[in-house]
Amino acid sequence: MFIAPRWFQRDVQLIDRDWFVCWNPYKERWQIRMWRVDSPFDRKINTDFPTIARKSVAIETVCFYDENFTKDIGYKPLDQRTLHSLRISRKNAENPDYVLKQIDDANAKLDEEWDKEISLMAKEVAVADWKHRKELFVDFGAR
Repeated sequence: MFIAPRWFQRDVQLIDRDWFVCWNPYKERWQIRMWRVDSPFDRKINTDFPTIARKSVAIETVCFYDENFTKDIGYKPLDQRTLHSLRISRKNAENPDYVLKQIDDANAKLDEEWDKEISLMAKEVAVADWKHRKELFVDFGAR
């Protein structure tokens, strides 16, 4: 079983004291995990992964994701980028109002863009309809 570097373990513990890092041999990825509340207090990270998995919950699997953040597309090393994303995740979990405000602002911007797009489409349809009716009137009037 692979052991995460001590500096990384320490920095993860500074983010949340119940979090730890271990290697998941099934996914072949590092995982940030949290001990279950009901697990016995013999919390040893150097035991085999199935034992750790029963006593803990996965917080995050450290990997590169596709553009939709839905599919694991590659190994990602344990470095400062991972710690930064963990800090952001922790901050967002502790401040849901901040996250909800960001979501509301983004949705308001999308609504404005959508309204502009709809009005432009409506103008295009109106112009096309007017041209079509005008052609019909000209053709009808010529007979």
